[in-house]
Amino acid sequence: MTNRVSMKDLELQTAAINGLKGSPVKYSANKEGEKFKANIGHRYILASHNHYALACVINEGGGVSVRFGSRNKRDLYNKLDAYITALDEE
Repeated sequence: MTNRVSMKDLELQTAAINGLKGSPVKYSANKEGEKFKANIGHRYILASHNHYALACVINEGGGVSVRFGSRNKRDLYNKLDAYITALDEE
């Protein structure tokens, strides 16, 4: 029997991807009172209506590009695992 995949599992994989790619760890590094500015290249899990995706910030306004997604956490977990393996081999 396989273990259940949680959002924490997906977030840990995303943190690993950010580390391997040298991407920012946080979505935004704003200080209080500053104008909003997103960290370009930051990757995170986008979840909506039981669909999950790896999103990447593409501009300072917070716009994102969905890299790949899935209808369930297990499938996305497997895709992220394969992506991490490919990054490790570079």
